[in-house]
Amino acid sequence: MLKIGIVVQRYGIEFAGGSEYLARWLALKLKNYFSVEILTTTAIDAVTWKNHFTAGTSEIDDIPVRRFPVTRLRNYDTFLQLSEKVFSRDHKLGEEFEWLEDQGPVCPDLITYIDQHLDNFEVFIFFTYLYYPTYFGLHHAKLKSIFIPTAHEEPPIFLTIYQHLFCLPAGIIFLAEEEKDFVIEQFGPLRSPWIVTGIGIEGLDSDIPETQHLKKLPCDLPKKPYIFSCGRIESAKGYEQLFDYFSNFKKKHNSSLSLVLAGNAHMDIPESSNIIYKGFVTDEVKMFLLSNAAAVIIPSPLESLSLLALEAWKFGKTVIANGHSRVLLGHIMRGNGGWTYQSADQFDNCLLKLEKEPELVLQTGLKGREY
Repeated sequence: MLKIGIVVQRYGIEFAGGSEYLARWLALKLKNYFSVEILTTTAIDAVTWKNHFTAGTSEIDDIPVRRFPVTRLRNYDTFLQLSEKVFSRDHKLGEEFEWLEDQGPVCPDLITYIDQHLDNFEVFIFFTYLYYPTYFGLHHAKLKSIFIPTAHEEPPIFLTIYQHLFCLPAGIIFLAEEEKDFVIEQFGPLRSPWIVTGIGIEGLDSDIPETQHLKKLPCDLPKKPYIFSCGRIESAKGYEQLFDYFSNFKKKHNSSLSLVLAGNAHMDIPESSNIIYKGFVTDEVKMFLLSNAAAVIIPSPLESLSLLALEAWKFGKTVIANGHSRVLLGHIMRGNGGWTYQSADQFDNCLLKLEKEPELVLQTGLKGREY
């Protein structure tokens, strides 16, 4: 049986979104046809990259997971200072490599393993252009590599060190047309073969959790109506703006809407009876919260796919998205499954429609489901 290595910066059931979630989803599909091994780090925290898991091999979902230790922790304050310099001021190429080391997670044993076991794998699938394992791993496994860059318009991708990265792999998989278009705009015609695959979402109404199956759920589940968001809660993902917009909306309008959040928080969440934070939740709880929401909101301006949008449409939910995200704007324009905002007034209009035009909300969600 052909053997595939999946290389990703973190891996496990603890990750509810992002490339880590996508890597696990892909591994679960591929294991039915190939021998799959995950190559990752011992980190769980993407801020410091502190070692959490035990180095070595274990199994998740009957798939071997080989973890390598992170040898350099990140001082986030120092990292932010260096980021400010390389993103906005004149700097040397060496400072970009210093930034890449700070970006991490630095795991030289993982790169050595790839280099020494090239003949044991048919192909390596690398997730996300941004991190140390992909950057250095691609240099060692060029002809045996498939690259899933999850690229979007953000400061790091304009650094000189990334200019040649898209020339290295044997093939590139893009998750959306907008991602592909952006990469070609930035780097020119690609030498590597590429394809836009998107990603499938299985099942429809049959996957909606029934109340009788929810005995283990917390007793303080939110009452309708609420808008739901899930993922890594941090300022870079648009949550600071979301909290500001939502709080001001509640002050200006007599609205019964609340905002429900799930996922790992890397920023302070406002203390408000209208903002309910559930923390990290199981997939079952997540799907329950999603399927009972009035709408799903995605505040991030930086998305290369957005699994949450696809999951929302799976349940016929209207998606309200940050219109600065090329990918989300493209999804919504093609499928008419939601609305976008680029200002506080537009945000308010989205929520007012949500409350005052139930038939429009229903039809919009159904269009998203069809899409």
